[in-house]
Amino acid sequence: MFTRHLAPALAGLFAIAASSLSAQEPAKVSPEAAPVLSAFVDQIKAAKAVTAVFKTSEQVFSEGQVVFETKTDYSAASALPNKFALRVDSEELNVDIISDGKMLNMLVTPDAYISKDSPATLADLIVEPGMPGGPIIDALLAMTIPSESARESLLTDVTSVELVKPEGDANPAGKTLQLNRADDSFVQLTITDGKQPKLAGMLIDMTELIKRANPQVQKTPGFKFVVNVVVEKWEWAEGGPDTFKFEAPKDAKAFASVEALVESMEGGPHPLVGKPAPDFEAPLMDDSTLKLSKHLGKDVVILDFWATWCGPCRLAMPVISEVAEEFKDKGVVLYAINNAESKAEIEAFLKQSKLAITVARDEDSSIAMTYQVTGFPMTVMIGKSGKVENVHLGFQSLENLREQLTTELSVLSKGESLVESKE
Repeated sequence: MFTRHLAPALAGLFAIAASSLSAQEPAKVSPEAAPVLSAFVDQIKAAKAVTAVFKTSEQVFSEGQVVFETKTDYSAASALPNKFALRVDSEELNVDIISDGKMLNMLVTPDAYISKDSPATLADLIVEPGMPGGPIIDALLAMTIPSESARESLLTDVTSVELVKPEGDANPAGKTLQLNRADDSFVQLTITDGKQPKLAGMLIDMTELIKRANPQVQKTPGFKFVVNVVVEKWEWAEGGPDTFKFEAPKDAKAFASVEALVESMEGGPHPLVGKPAPDFEAPLMDDSTLKLSKHLGKDVVILDFWATWCGPCRLAMPVISEVAEEFKDKGVVLYAINNAESKAEIEAFLKQSKLAITVARDEDSSIAMTYQVTGFPMTVMIGKSGKVENVHLGFQSLENLREQLTTELSVLSKGESLVESKE
């Protein structure tokens, strides 16, 4: 039923853009923006439930004209302590993620879904492997899940907040906040006035981010990439009786985890497990060169494939770094392999997150393709024999990740094999 060629198409599903818990410099909020932001954040924190319906339009402009457009419908709902519903509907993607308080079901392809116990809280749900990602989902999670950390979630990677007047909008539905992000993109949130402020509209402008990542785009006259969001419904209340009801498609197969689904698609464990780790060279942040051959057959090597936009990557990196450091004197080295982002983007993230980690730049994703990366984060464990001993896609919890890595490194640092121990 599942074949390997489907795995890359699911990569985005296994790399959510959840809120980062790593340290960052506080966003600078202008005096004019502060009361609007505080009122909205306080309402999110005080809410017991949220129900929202959005229609989005991703538009690419050239010389002032729309040359490409993709439309997507979203609905999101949540209710304390652990009920959640996210439905995404477009020509390219149809996803249902429903937690009814007992079971969490995630429909990620027409014929497969993940079914497991619901997380205890909505906060636990945010880091679930299998949640889809992207700027819209990031905003939905930050605004439609009641949380004490609502402000931190909303301002993740935001450098400043200001009050602006939307271009061409003579009669705005409320006051508009512009959240300027470290990656040069910005988000505009139009918030209604009143005792219970709501989101009335949203715009995401990623023009400068895409220009910097793709030099060829800079040659396009009048290039612009924006996502316009129309809010059709926003209520600080629980939806109808079917809001948190999940119905699996006929003949769809249930899997207990993301890993089980991917293994089924790929016909078993990751194909590199038990085989010699492919050698490669990659530039480091100081422009020196990582040569993996320097370590193969000598050290235990952890390759952590990641990107700055990947929330779980940012959550996992401090834990992976700490565990690797504990085994540093036993021949363990860690390289965080960044996927196709500019040096400036990576430097900005490292500075903001205050992470001290050795980053190698996979500028054209060739290393990711060689290692058959199907999603982020993906962590490859290479033993002292030079063979790939295990591959982790995502993680169940930070505590579980720490325990798993510690157990595996205790074996690998002795020169023993995880693969042989399983046989």
